[in-house]
Amino acid sequence: MCLQECIEAGVVMQSKRWREATVNISDAQFQRRLSQYLKESEAAMDFKNELHHITFEKTIRKLNRKNSRLMAALYLLAADRKLWNIVKRVVMHNEIYFNQMKLTGIHPNGYTLFCGAKDIYLDTRYLSVSDLADEDLITPNMFGLFCNAMSIRRFGLSAIYFNKGGRRENDTSGSQEQIRQSRVD
Repeated sequence: MCLQECIEAGVVMQSKRWREATVNISDAQFQRRLSQYLKESEAAMDFKNELHHITFEKTIRKLNRKNSRLMAALYLLAADRKLWNIVKRVVMHNEIYFNQMKLTGIHPNGYTLFCGAKDIYLDTRYLSVSDLADEDLITPNMFGLFCNAMSIRRFGLSAIYFNKGGRRENDTSGSQEQIRQSRVD
């Protein structure tokens, strides 16, 4: 099986997904931070919190889920409530119209998420790898969000959507009974 198929099957651990998503980042400080974060984090963090998860789910419901740039950018933008309240108006027709928004009243972390989303979506360079590696600039939780976004960008939504049994949580191809049973197991 290729790596993509293993990820879609839910048999690749988060550490492997993150390492593969960042394999082209040769910055030693970033790689040290990634190793330290993976060693210290007790559980996989796919979403910042339940509100982030719900907001992201509602947002992508009618969008092209195969557009990994769009999904990764929306993942970051939905992580901050104030940022999302500004951004949601400019997400239309499978596009994010960054030039149509005015950022006011958001926390510096929200602005950092905005810059990261813009970088992923438009290939801009607002955040550097050194910025991501800087523990004073990027909190551990935000670092986790960025690593998840990079995984989504590289592998698609399967990088964050699966449960311990390998069945993706957003998979609606099975019957409701199969889905319920997979959650019980």
